[in-house]
Amino acid sequence: MGWIGWILVTVLVLMPLALLVYSTVSTGIEIGRKGRPFLESFLDLIGLISGYARPHSSRIEKHSISPHPDPVMKSRWLIVAVPCVALIGAGIVVRTVRNQRQLAKWAAVYRVRAEQGDAKSQFALGLMYYYGKGVSKNYAEAIRWYRKSAEQGNPTAEYGLCNVYYEGKVLPQDYAEAARWCREAAEQGDAMAQNGLGFMYSRGEGVEQDYSEAVRWYRQSAQQGYARAQYSLGYMYYYGYGVPRDRVEANDLFQKAAAQGNEDGKRALECDRKGISIDPGTGLRGLQ
Repeated sequence: MGWIGWILVTVLVLMPLALLVYSTVSTGIEIGRKGRPFLESFLDLIGLISGYARPHSSRIEKHSISPHPDPVMKSRWLIVAVPCVALIGAGIVVRTVRNQRQLAKWAAVYRVRAEQGDAKSQFALGLMYYYGKGVSKNYAEAIRWYRKSAEQGNPTAEYGLCNVYYEGKVLPQDYAEAARWCREAAEQGDAMAQNGLGFMYSRGEGVEQDYSEAVRWYRQSAQQGYARAQYSLGYMYYYGYGVPRDRVEANDLFQKAAAQGNEDGKRALECDRKGISIDPGTGLRGLQ
């Protein structure tokens, strides 16, 4: 049941039941003049939704607003609110448990396929270990399955290993090893890896700094429509790194990136329009 379903259950089932309890508890007690109009309107709404019309009194009553909250009304609304909150909380718990069970089933399926040598399943199982989805979080197992998949030439796993080595959070940081796996994926046409390799050449991380090589890899990625690479290539044209400076070409690339929602591309266009530097102060963004 989705979130909309739980909301409907709360409004159409639990709240009328809570109101029934409310009505029972309040038998023989005068309803506060401040709260009664709202309660009657709510009961009318429930009646409209359920098709049951609550009988109305023919007498028109005048109500005055008291500056002091009615403690009886507060306790009655508490009777309504607590069960509603409890149901919503129970729905969240049930949904979480159900999702975990489904993920555990997928993890079991991926494990069978991974042990049979399927490269995509090996990487998928590695991801589940990395993020603790369907299995207990285990970075060592995640890297083991990443590597098995990468060694079979899966570019997604190769780029995954590149990121792990580049970030240095799970494995010791090693730019050279990151660049090696990034190149493996880039040469197979992975757009994210091509952009990542371009970035490493532009910064001289794991490879000798070479703006021409950076432009070459950025261009291959941008030609596949990868927005980050379009911005990065535009940046190179804007400042003339590895290519002759060409603000028209840079602006065109920024527009392509911005059209896909890339925030750097949008910012660059706005800065260029205002005639100020497009550099956010940190240069090109990294492997993301």
